[in-house]
Amino acid sequence: MSWEACTRRDYTPEIERSRRILERIVHENPSGGHLRYIELLRQMPTLPQEIQGQQILWRILGCVSIDTHRERLGMLSVIVWNEENEPGPGFFEVAKDECGWPRSASNEEIFSGELRRVYEAFGAGSP
Repeated sequence: MSWEACTRRDYTPEIERSRRILERIVHENPSGGHLRYIELLRQMPTLPQEIQGQQILWRILGCVSIDTHRERLGMLSVIVWNEENEPGPGFFEVAKDECGWPRSASNEEIFSGELRRVYEAFGAGSP
């Protein structure tokens, strides 16, 4: 079974909750809202708050990105950033493996392209 199928089987409520949180961030911050992984994890009380919870959250965010990409809304988890003020490496792997970005695309291309798509799709314009 793939990581995606396992995550959907075990964490469907958390996938839905994280998507609602991220959609709220975009709607409330049309000029470019984001949050850190740890801030999102704190809003997910059913997940462990240590490293195991972070690993689960990364997979949950992968599912959110795949879902919103399929709905032509962009990869919504683009607004969840690490300490370097960008999504983590798993985001870029999902972009290339599941969401149609070519292997040759740079992280910056993916980041800026998906950020623009998300804000355009949710009616907020480009950040």
